[in-house]
Amino acid sequence: MKKLPTSARLEFTGFMELVTDVIYHVKALPIGDGFSQHKHSRAAVIACALAVESCANCLLDSLDIASKSSTEIERLPSLTKLDVCVRLRTSGANSLDRGDSRVAKMAELLKVRNDFVHPKRQKLDAEWGVDPEDSKGYKVEFEYSDEVHQQLGIPKTGLHWNSEHARSVAEATFVFFDFLFRELLQLDVGEVYHLVGSRMVAELSESGSHLIASGPVDEYEELLDWAADSGFAIQFLRNA
Repeated sequence: MKKLPTSARLEFTGFMELVTDVIYHVKALPIGDGFSQHKHSRAAVIACALAVESCANCLLDSLDIASKSSTEIERLPSLTKLDVCVRLRTSGANSLDRGDSRVAKMAELLKVRNDFVHPKRQKLDAEWGVDPEDSKGYKVEFEYSDEVHQQLGIPKTGLHWNSEHARSVAEATFVFFDFLFRELLQLDVGEVYHLVGSRMVAELSESGSHLIASGPVDEYEELLDWAADSGFAIQFLRNA
């Protein structure tokens, strides 16, 4: 690499990494391989929740508010932070309606994430017995029942989340982001990347800092192309 005479910096956020992590794991979901399905599905579902949290923090960081107020808002739940950001950026014209199914699904998703990473031991009714094909009787099988989340329609325990669950949660998450960015905040694709994406900034001594790059890298473009072709609502990241 030939260095340029001006200095530059990377202003990194994790939002695009998490969004593309979701797509990567959904795309990688195998057919028929239960173990790998569960692994990729759990990674996709948790990445969806983390993307919502990252989005809230990025939008909060973009607001021109006093540092003390920002610190206080940072302690709020993610959807409350998003509601504050929407109200401030639209001068009160729009807000995050908790009764909207798109928002309700994200509220449930964040609870799923909290339950998963701050676990309380869950007790499920189960039946067990010896595998009839195991002549020595060493192999024990369990069958158990699990409750289902009302909004997302996925099991409350993440043990056996599968490809259907991962795709459903990813779809709900992208629909929410599309609603948030394009309908509530009325942002175009470039503005979305500027607010929540990583960017390169050059330091020019005479005229200050200038944005020189903001947008997806080539590898991310491939994943976004796949997601769009697969019917996911990612218009908030794609020019028509």
